[in-house]
Amino acid sequence: MPIDYLPASSVKRMSWRLGAAIVSCAVLAACQAPEAEAVEDPNYVNVTIAEGSLTGSYNPASFDEEIARQALAASCTGGEVATYQEGPGEDGLVNFAATCVGGTSQPDGTYSFQRRATRPATIEEAAMAEEAVTGM
Repeated sequence: MPIDYLPASSVKRMSWRLGAAIVSCAVLAACQAPEAEAVEDPNYVNVTIAEGSLTGSYNPASFDEEIARQALAASCTGGEVATYQEGPGEDGLVNFAATCVGGTSQPDGTYSFQRRATRPATIEEAAMAEEAVTGM
C-alpha cells in the first residue's frame, strides 16, 4: 500500500494557519472583559478605580450589596465607603459606583476580587478581621 505525503509547501501553509489560529484564540482569551469573568464565575467582583471613584459589576448569584461594599472598603484608605449606588447591568450582573471616605488605597486600574467564603461575614467576624488588619 503506497503512503501519501503532503508536499512541503502544503505542510508549511497548514502549520502557519494552525499557528495563527492558536495565537488568535490566546489573544481573544487574554482580552476577555472583566464583566465576562463575573458572568462565568460568580465568585468575582470586578472593580475599576479611576480618579477616586470605584465602578464595576458583580454577579448577584454570589454577592449582594453588603458583600460588595465590604469588598470595596478594602480598596478605601480608611476602610470606609462614602457613597454607593447600584443598578441592573448586562448579562444579569449588578453595576455599582462608589467613593471612599479617605480616598482609594490602590492606584487607578481594574481589579478582580474573588469571594473566598460561601456566606457573608457576621458582624463579629468582620470586627475580628478588621482588628487583625489594623490592630484596633
